[in-house]
Amino acid sequence: MNAFHKLINKDLKHNFSFSLLILIAGVMRFNGLTRQSYWWDEVLKFSLSAPQNDLYAVIKQTLDAAHPFAWNVLLWGWVKIIGYTEFSGRSMSAILGTIGIICVYFLGKELVDKQTGIYASLIASLNAFLIQFSQDTTSYSLLFLMTTISYLFFFKVIKKAKVCYEIIPYIIFSIILCYTHYYGFMIIFTQFINILIYLYMKPDNRKIITSLFLTAFLVITIFLFPLVTYLKEVIFSDGFNWIPKPNLIFFIYLIHSYTKVIVLDIMYVILLSYGIYSIIRNLKQNDQVYPMIALVAWLFAGYVFPLLYSLLVSPVLIQRATIIQMPAIVVLIAIGISSVPIKYVRSILLSIIVIFSFHAYKKYFFVPQKEQMREVLYTVYDRSESIPIYDVWYRREYLLDDKLHNDESLFTLYAKILDLDIKILPFDLLEEQYVSNNMPNKFWVIETHKDKMLSAQILHNNLVSKIKDYRFLAAQAVLFSYEPSPPVSG
Repeated sequence: MNAFHKLINKDLKHNFSFSLLILIAGVMRFNGLTRQSYWWDEVLKFSLSAPQNDLYAVIKQTLDAAHPFAWNVLLWGWVKIIGYTEFSGRSMSAILGTIGIICVYFLGKELVDKQTGIYASLIASLNAFLIQFSQDTTSYSLLFLMTTISYLFFFKVIKKAKVCYEIIPYIIFSIILCYTHYYGFMIIFTQFINILIYLYMKPDNRKIITSLFLTAFLVITIFLFPLVTYLKEVIFSDGFNWIPKPNLIFFIYLIHSYTKVIVLDIMYVILLSYGIYSIIRNLKQNDQVYPMIALVAWLFAGYVFPLLYSLLVSPVLIQRATIIQMPAIVVLIAIGISSVPIKYVRSILLSIIVIFSFHAYKKYFFVPQKEQMREVLYTVYDRSESIPIYDVWYRREYLLDDKLHNDESLFTLYAKILDLDIKILPFDLLEEQYVSNNMPNKFWVIETHKDKMLSAQILHNNLVSKIKDYRFLAAQAVLFSYEPSPPVSG
């Protein structure tokens, strides 16, 4: 009876810990959801899912923006229900990010045990990198979720090694994964590598595993064929030409971007390495070690393949898309903690992680991380006094064939989200007015993303003077005055 009560109490304690973690994860993802401004990419992606667009327009415009459309279609349906506001756009990401923590727990539990699942979900729920993209109106929270679920069912099928219903959700979520982001193909590639490893390690199950995953990959390929065709067009048309080639500094920054605190950088690298060491150490002692070997292969293949492609062909490796590696990273760190034999040392490690994770969250929460387009809009809106406003990035000749902006400035698109009645004019109109000596006496020039005003020649001459410069993070609003040149006497 005492053993029974101990088991019940252990389950109650475990369930309470899990529920508390999910509650904390949800609170941290919804807290200050709209505290920071939308940035360039958020405005563009959110505008594609505006409720006045029909479904075909959402899909077509998203593909034209060189992205798969699953997240935008889901967001389009979401804003039709709860409205087209800053909160509605980010709230869907916050919900998806919270669900992702639940799935990380089940991934850790499936691979090792409940304790590892709890450790992994604790690390993920407090991780500033995952919180950041759970408060971002982009596809990365859905990418993280679909990656986790795809691998969860992948391991379930592998563990059973027989015909089972889990192969169906594996196929479905893997398709959705690839229609969420092109990096979904990286995950399918790592799973293919892991199948080869499994066939080498488990020759007795080769026939059934080969037939199961050949069927699965065939079905996935059929459904992804239209997307693959379009992906080829994007690559060969330099659709990723804005991505720089990775170097050593990129990887140092990448590691730090996951934690935002140096103490956690060092700690996570050590614990992850120890987790991998523990897996290798038990390679011959544990017959069920394959899933953890697959976890390591997922981690390395997920970095090596895009790195090699970026170095040898064309850059595709970007920091935020490596969110597909986060489930593997947090589970390996959790394995490292679980492998520490002394209980109070594990408690100390977990306490340090909690303390410095909250410190990283505080840094993220209170220090602006995103281009402050909202601050620019409210600056000119409150002070415009019928003064014309020009967006240095907004040019009519550029927008003639640009189907993404609907012939509007990104600032105009953001003003609609904020419900601000404000008119943004194209910068080339100001250039025409300068040539004709007909510029307004006062005018605003606004910009974000990059400082393009420096190269605008009409803003740097004796006729144009800067009255006031309002600078924000990667965005600014500048009020200018214009003194017309006197007419040339006969």
